[in-house]
Parts: sequence; structure tokens; C-alpha cells
Amino acid sequence: MELLKYIEYQNFVAGELKKRKAFENVMEKLVQYRDEFLCVFCIDLDGIHEKLRQLYSSHKVGKKPYDPQAILRSLLLMHAFQEDSITKWVKKMRTDPLVAIFSGMVPKKTPGVGTYYDFFKRFENGPHQKKCEHRILASERRKARSKLRTPQGKPTAREEHDVEDKKGIIRKLAEETISREKEPIPMDLERLLNEILWEVAVKASAQKGVIDDLTNLVVAGDGSTLPSAANVNGKCTCDCRKNGIFRCDHLRIFSDVDAQWGWDNRIKDFVFGYRFFQLVVPDNRHNLPIYLNIASANMHEAKMAIRALDRFDKQTKESGAKIREAAFDALFDMYPFYHYLVHKDIGYAIPYAREVAKCVTLGQGDQLFTAQGVPICPGGLPMIRSGLDRQGRDVYYCPVKRCGRRNGKIVRLCFREECPLGSLCEPESMIGPCVHVSPTLDVRIHPKIPRGSKRYTEICNMRGCCERSNSMKKHGYQLKNAKMRVMPYAFIRLALISILEHSKIWASQQLATFDPMQNSIFALFT
Repeated sequence: MELLKYIEYQNFVAGELKKRKAFENVMEKLVQYRDEFLCVFCIDLDGIHEKLRQLYSSHKVGKKPYDPQAILRSLLLMHAFQEDSITKWVKKMRTDPLVAIFSGMVPKKTPGVGTYYDFFKRFENGPHQKKCEHRILASERRKARSKLRTPQGKPTAREEHDVEDKKGIIRKLAEETISREKEPIPMDLERLLNEILWEVAVKASAQKGVIDDLTNLVVAGDGSTLPSAANVNGKCTCDCRKNGIFRCDHLRIFSDVDAQWGWDNRIKDFVFGYRFFQLVVPDNRHNLPIYLNIASANMHEAKMAIRALDRFDKQTKESGAKIREAAFDALFDMYPFYHYLVHKDIGYAIPYAREVAKCVTLGQGDQLFTAQGVPICPGGLPMIRSGLDRQGRDVYYCPVKRCGRRNGKIVRLCFREECPLGSLCEPESMIGPCVHVSPTLDVRIHPKIPRGSKRYTEICNMRGCCERSNSMKKHGYQLKNAKMRVMPYAFIRLALISILEHSKIWASQQLATFDPMQNSIFALFT
């Protein structure tokens, strides 16, 4: 299967636009939908040609399939137009020549609805293999799963955030993930979509200077829910309703096998559907997703985060990309997750879900610390941090021995009157007594990035980029209103929108240098 190179696609669009340049409605539509067309026009798919080719059989038998690259561009353009229905999009493709052209298709020769869903199914099944009775496709396994379930009403109360931590579920998952770090990533839908996202969007953003440094990434991780269009009550398989019984415990048929009830902290209510998690880079004030995964809505986000961090490291190992620092919300405030981040050598900023005591005792010497991890001197004052020693430990010194200015020079001063004890503990020392605190003393109270420090505050403030990206997917691109009943298809749409979040920035950079007073709108696409 021969796929058009990016330069060939650009030439095709330019040639088709020249043919229609004389038509007034073409100019009007180019101006009206300039941003949407440009977002898709600037996406280079050359790097994933082999991945798309592997989804189809190499045998030249039967009807020639539609160009998968054109179908992918068409789906990207559909979400750029904020269209949530494939059926409506197919009608628009057949009635609007410009939409077909920017998808890379000849007008009036566009595919039908079934072709798009067949494309989704090929993504779900992965690389094409010969039919074998010992191999069951992912889509067939999904369809074979039982749709019969006991009806479960909407939960009335949310469980505490650390229930799974108390049961040891997060700890066991972290230990199991660490034990399997050398195992390769299985070839599944999550791997395929994230490899495409990395190749098409993330690497391109790094080359264009939108992402500063892939080897020193600062990310924010957060999840959100997506509602399923399936009936939350299912379809009855009994005759209880005919007998006047409207609430029974008989099994019911649920069209969505993956949808479950899960808590959405944004709306403070339960949602029947899925939960997706993403790692987002807030470089240059942009919200750029670099990794995604999805599960049922009742999945804990800490479990999804551990899976995402593990797979991201394996996927980007050859490219040298590395997450150095990360921000998460209070839902991740649990010791197993902290230990996993320490194992991955990731600095973190996670606020307390529950404030610790104002004064805690840590270490063998029963040294007292504040809730922010600052040692308390014998007089009861928080000590002053001076930096790191040669062993990488934080050094804190006496709070009444501080730097001051005398005659225009910085000197060490002692404010004896501020000491609650009335006398110095080490009068002969200029800064003592000193306390050396190891980063491994308590990973929650005394993390690698000290709580309350300027860097900790900066990273904490980056969590907003993840929330903005979540909101953009659900509300900006209307994914919340899409009638989805298959979780893998929802995952594919999330990945496509993530690519658009990158290309939207590239398009804005190109428009910043475009002068509509001197150049025609056709100059953007020729």
C-alpha cells in the first residue's frame, strides 16, 4: 500500500485549491474555517506510514482499501470542526469539497460511515496478522465479553481517597510494576496510539521549539471522566416489569461492557462511563499532552499514573526523553506512590490530602519537623535552609543566626534576643546547631523538592495545565457530548484531539507571521 508523502499531500491540496480559486464560496469558506483547515494541513504523518500500513493486509486481493492516511486526516479534521457524529461528518464530506480536499481525498469519492468504524476496529486489533484459530482479535474479545450484569444504582457516597492505599492495592501495583520494568510493552491499542502521538505531535513540537527539552521534562498528571452514551440501567432480561415489579436484581444487558460508575471531582458527582489519564507538559504556557491511557470510571488515578509513567519510560527510552519533575493533586498523596516516584528518580509536588500534625518526629534522633518538612530547633523555631551538603542532604541552621548587612557588606549576625531559650545552643559556632536531612527520611513530609520552597510552588501551579487540557478535550472539542459506547473508540478520539492540541499551536505560530493585507488566504496552503 502506497501512502502519500507529506509534500505530495500539500501539492494535492494546493492543486485542488487552484482549480477552485475562481469560486467565491471557496474563498469565503477558507477564511471562515482557516484555523481548522490549517491545524490539519500542518500535521506531517510521514513518520507513521509504516504503522498505518501494518494495519492492513499486504496481499493484493479484494477491493483496494481507502487510504488510511486520508481517513486519519479526515478524523482529525472532524474533531477540529468540533463534530461529534461520524454520520453527520460523512454527509459533510460528501457535500463540502474543501473538507474532502483537506482530508486528502478526491471530492465525491469519500468513504461511508462503515469505513470509519472499520478503521477504528483496525486500530483496536493492531498490526494485521493472518487469521488463526489460536488467535482472537481484540475487537472479537470485546464483543465476546458478557454484557450481562447485575444492575447497580448510582452510588450515594464517595469512598475515601486512600481506601485502596490502606488495602495495599497501590503498593502491590507499584512493586509489580517495578519488578517488570525490563519487560517490553505489549503491542496493544495504548501503545499504538501513544507511539503515534509521540511521533506526529510531541517530537514535532520539540523540533518547532514549543517543547523546550525532551530530556528534562516537567509534567503534570491528572485524570478526568467521560460519560458513556449507554443506558445506565441496562436492558431487562426478565418479565418483572410486566408484573409490576420495576426494581429487581435479575441480570440486565448493558451495551457498554467497560462503562462503570466513577467519581468526578470537577462536578462533585458520579459519572457512568470511563476515566482517562494524561501527562501534560506546560512548556511556554501551552498545554501539551505527551501520554494518555484510559480505563473504566471506577479506576483509581494513582494506578493509571503508575502505568503511564512506566510505559512512557519504556516507549521513549531510545529517544532519551526523561521526566525530571511532576505535579499531581492531593488524590496521589499516598506513600506507595511517593516511593514509586523516588524509584523513578522524579521530583514531585503533591499537596497533602490531609494535613499532618503541626509537629512530627522523624529519624533516630527524634528530630522534630514542621508539616512542611522543616526541622525545629531546640527553642521551637523553624530552622533556616542553607542548601545541600556533599551527600545530597538538606542543611538547616540556627534560625537566630542569619545574614544581614552592615556598612554595605553582607555579614553573619546573631539575634540572641529572638531565641526563646534566652541562650545560644552553640555560641562558638557561626551557624550552628545544624541539622542534615536526608531525602529518604520521609518521602511524604520531606520530599526531594522541599515543601513550601519556591520551586515546589512553581510545580504545584503547573497542575492547571492538565485541567485545561482535560476541559479542552471534553468541552472545547465536544467529546463530552459524543455518543460513545465503546471505550477503545473513545481512546482513539482522545489521541486525535491530543494531536490537534499540538497542531493548533503550530498553526497559531504560522498565522502570527501571516499578513492578510499583503497575501491571499491561498498563500497559507500553497
